Amino acid sequence: MQQEKLRSLCYGLIAVVGAGLLAYLFMRYLLVLLLPFAIAWCVGMVIRRPSDYLASRTGISVKLWRLLLTAVLIIGILTLLGLGVYRLSLELWHFLERLGQGEALPGLSALGGGGLLGGVISGFGEQVGEGIYQLLVKLLGSFADFLSGILSSVPRVALGSLVTVIASVYLALDIDKVNGTMLGLIPDGARPTVDRIRSGFLTVGVRYLRSYLILMGITLCVMLTGLLVLRVP
Repeated sequence: MQQEKLRSLCYGLIAVVGAGLLAYLFMRYLLVLLLPFAIAWCVGMVIRRPSDYLASRTGISVKLWRLLLTAVLIIGILTLLGLGVYRLSLELWHFLERLGQGEALPGLSALGGGGLLGGVISGFGEQVGEGIYQLLVKLLGSFADFLSGILSSVPRVALGSLVTVIASVYLALDIDKVNGTMLGLIPDGARPTVDRIRSGFLTVGVRYLRSYLILMGITLCVMLTGLLVLRVP
């Protein structure tokens, strides 16, 4: 009896170690290769139902709608990413410019006024400014390495983006066949379990995303109120 328990424990440990090793190898070597196709599959699933609905309403080919919606979605994502990077760079530049002029936190002096409270807030502002300055010195010291890393990864990112776009188009056009092929690889006895896992994953994912959106909205309101009070542009 004890030998059977020991054997079961050994098998369990081997299974756990093997699963961990496979997960490490997947994350280390295969994730980067499969990520463009995973993103393309997600794009195909997102535009699947809207394209079917528009095709049934307009009489236009569903593949044409999938192609158009895929192009719109990809262009929209790239536009948002470009605007986000541009806006972030612009705000960082303005912040560094105001920091160099001693105006990074202009609302502290106006909020404090004079007296003891003004002295406390003024000293706090000086400490914050000094801490930010020291942090920026450290960040700028490693900026060259960071910039070289970004420049060296540009070709890889460009190639991955190109593969993602091409795969998104092809998978969007044949998303039903792709899903049918993937389901065909699952044994019949395991399909109910897979359906339950998929349903539970989608339910938890939607709730998780909704809760995060609520927290992000609350954080945005609090930070926006604080920046308006401090009169930070």
